Amino acid sequence: MKRYAPPATYEFADGDAMLAAVLAGCGFAQLPLWMVGKYLKSGELKEVLQEYSGIEIPISALWAAKPPITTQNTLCRRYFG
Repeated sequence: MKRYAPPATYEFADGDAMLAAVLAGCGFAQLPLWMVGKYLKSGELKEVLQEYSGIEIPISALWAAKPPITTQNTLCRRYFG
C-alpha cells in the first residue's frame, strides 16, 4: 500500500468550524463520532475511509463554574470596593 498525504486546503483549530465546513460541502474531515453522529444518522454526512478511523477515546472535561478567587482578586476587591 502506498501512502499519500494530500496538501491541506483548509486548516481549522476548531472542531465546530471544521464540521460546519464539511456540512457546507468544503471537503471531508476526521471528526469524533459524538460530534457527527446525528449527521451520519440523518444521512447529511457519510462515513468514508472507515479502515483509517482511529479508536474511541473517552473525553472528560471539568471547568470551574466561576473563576477561582486569588489573592490578587481579593486585594483588588478590598481596595476598589
